[in-house]
Amino acid sequence: MHHPEALERRVVIGLAMFLGFCVTAHAREITVCKQGCEHKVINSAIAAAASGDTVSIGPGTYFENVVISNKNLTVTGYSEDYTVIDGGFQGATLSINGSSPSQNTVNLIKLTVTHGSASGVVIDGATVSLQKVVVISNLSASNGAGPGGGINAFNSVIHITNSIIAHNRAPAGEGGGIFGGGNGALSPSSFTIVSSIVSGNEAHSGGGISLEGASTATLTSSSITGNSAVDGGGAYLGGFRRVAVEVCAFLTMNGSTIADNHAAGSGGGVYVGLELPQGTFNNSFIVGNSAEVAGGGISLSEDGSVTLSNTLLTGNTPKNCNDPFGSNCPR
Repeated sequence: MHHPEALERRVVIGLAMFLGFCVTAHAREITVCKQGCEHKVINSAIAAAASGDTVSIGPGTYFENVVISNKNLTVTGYSEDYTVIDGGFQGATLSINGSSPSQNTVNLIKLTVTHGSASGVVIDGATVSLQKVVVISNLSASNGAGPGGGINAFNSVIHITNSIIAHNRAPAGEGGGIFGGGNGALSPSSFTIVSSIVSGNEAHSGGGISLEGASTATLTSSSITGNSAVDGGGAYLGGFRRVAVEVCAFLTMNGSTIADNHAAGSGGGVYVGLELPQGTFNNSFIVGNSAEVAGGGISLSEDGSVTLSNTLLTGNTPKNCNDPFGSNCPR
């Protein structure tokens, strides 16, 4: 028989343990600002944060190269107009490293990321969301020979919403605005881009966005405009092929626009390269793009293919679609 005193003691101990667990597991908000906050430096706040915490950054320009490693965090600014992380061209402005996309998640909200010299945002092995984030005026690594001037992602899952990727450069590399790829078939990334703008970026391949290996991107209600490259002014789709391995990049656009992009070579709007890459365009516009060699709107390689559904492909020069190897151009 249990004595009432013993039962009551067990209940109290159990409740105390439960409450203790709740306190331990409760996420914190860690503040950063110029005066009157816990931290003045973003990196010190990141170091103090545990997984699940939120780092809230006040108005101002923070001259830092921020690193987030193996933590699940939310990093939010006061406003993308007033909270700026400036890398000072001293490396990547923001680096996010995780063990895998299923293990590490980072949410970036209401920030501007600028002046990186090894990409604006580098993501490796994590799931990252950008909401109301501006990635602007960054340069890829090796003085522009590396991939991904704005965003450089390997083995990651990226969600971009209500954001702007603009005026980033990889002049001798791939993906002026966004690069998704990796070591052949080993490190693909996937992008979901909603209500966002990719504009005014520059690269050797894929001025706006470049996808390699098995990387994928789905754009909805978004635009790729005013970008430039040698091949693929707006977008470049590649792939990977070896004796026993063949993978390809996929680009899907829903209710989106590729316009006013330029290629010094081929594919002013989209260049669809070797290794079976594919583009699918639904209820979209591919208009007003230009190339100096071939395929003002779309340039197809021997293996590439595109599918257009209720999509306007017009006003591109010298031709809306160029396919020197077959009949894969949409009719």
